Amino acid sequence: MRLPMDYARLNEWDDGFVVDAGQTYEVVEGGTEPVHLDGGVLAAGLPLRLEPGALRSIRVCPID
Repeated sequence: MRLPMDYARLNEWDDGFVVDAGQTYEVVEGGTEPVHLDGGVLAAGLPLRLEPGALRSIRVCPID
């Protein structure tokens, strides 16, 4: 395409990271109250069910 500048693309954005067992993370789903979980629990996976067309926002942040 030879564009004169680098346009942001979705594959340039961070979309995830690896959690560490033993580290505590804060998980917030939508407008719910934060939950603190160990990285080992997160690595095993969280249950998630989506209806067609539904959007879900989940934020996971390490706690210092």
